[in-house]
Amino acid sequence: MLLKEKSKILSVHKPVKGGVCFCTEPRFREKMPALIKKHYGWEDSEDYDVAILAGGGGGLVSLDRDGRGQVVLNDFKVVTLGAHHGNEIILLNHQDCGMYAAWMEKKFKSGEEEEERLFHHEELKKEGARARKEFPDPAIKIRLGYVFVNDKDEPDIEDVEFE
Repeated sequence: MLLKEKSKILSVHKPVKGGVCFCTEPRFREKMPALIKKHYGWEDSEDYDVAILAGGGGGLVSLDRDGRGQVVLNDFKVVTLGAHHGNEIILLNHQDCGMYAAWMEKKFKSGEEEEERLFHHEELKKEGARARKEFPDPAIKIRLGYVFVNDKDEPDIEDVEFE
């Protein structure tokens, strides 16, 4: 049954700080809000919009075979930067991504962590360039991050510079 009175939930359209694009990967998904809070200082999931895309940021460039990457960029433009007044976009890729293994045959073996890390850094730079082309306003901050499992067996984010 629909609420007939004005909803407290719907009464305030809260602005966000930005949007985050991450992979559908279940091994990291439940840890992402705490990881984003720790690494970017965004307090809770109400601070940002979320775009879940197979391959994460890689879905914007190398893994975009069906236009889903453009849909995410359009959502960020219209919703995150428009209606929700955000000014940051965070694109994340992660270690051991199955989409890269399936679509690009990029499966890294144990002992190839540094090669995999550098591969994802280059992919993220391509994704950042695509996002910057879509959002040329320098007031829009684009951040790139590589999600990996650190030496304490915990997920972590490494910043990737591109501008």
